[in-house]
Amino acid sequence: MKKEFYGWYDLGGVEYAPIFAIRQAWYKTRFVRCDFPVALYDALIALMPKVSLTREHLNALLAYLNSSFSQYYIETGGRRSGGGIIALEVNIARDMPILDIRRLSEDQVKALSESFEKLENEARKIGGASEKEQIDRLKPIIYEIDNVVAKILGLPDVMVKSVQMQVDMLVERRIAGSKEERRGHVKGEAELKVSPSKRKKSKISQSEGSMQLDIFNQDQE
Repeated sequence: MKKEFYGWYDLGGVEYAPIFAIRQAWYKTRFVRCDFPVALYDALIALMPKVSLTREHLNALLAYLNSSFSQYYIETGGRRSGGGIIALEVNIARDMPILDIRRLSEDQVKALSESFEKLENEARKIGGASEKEQIDRLKPIIYEIDNVVAKILGLPDVMVKSVQMQVDMLVERRIAGSKEERRGHVKGEAELKVSPSKRKKSKISQSEGSMQLDIFNQDQE
């Protein structure tokens, strides 16, 4: 039997995905509507609804996916890297709670759809949605989407504000962690590099790059 090998990145077929997301993001995981066939690469993740959706329903779904509620789920469940990014892996995307758009009223779908169009148009106007300054400018529209979602779910305003604040805190903490001084430095009035003294260097395994605590204490006396 003849066996064919398509290559590591060619699975021998093409699937159309109406939604894709930035798999590794700094300030916000962005979900994008794909209006024409494109080839995705590893930094993007494709989402393919199992049911048929109209354009308005698709926009409504995208509005929810770009809300603070989805971002909170990603921040708390996504994979964090040492560089400060948050990754939306396949298993996290698969288990993400979403709205069943088909169960919403026409007015609810319309409100979400129009909010997404507004978000997309503003992002195009300011040149994107990848930098912190751009996300900050888009936050009022994202918060409008949050309010529409909260109204649909019957959530109180205090809960919406709490989720928004938690998202901001988690993002800031993640980004701040990536900007810390590299390990081995202590910050105070003056920067002190914590390193083995030369006279005890022979007692330290260079392959491990560490030292015993009692030896370190002797060096400080």
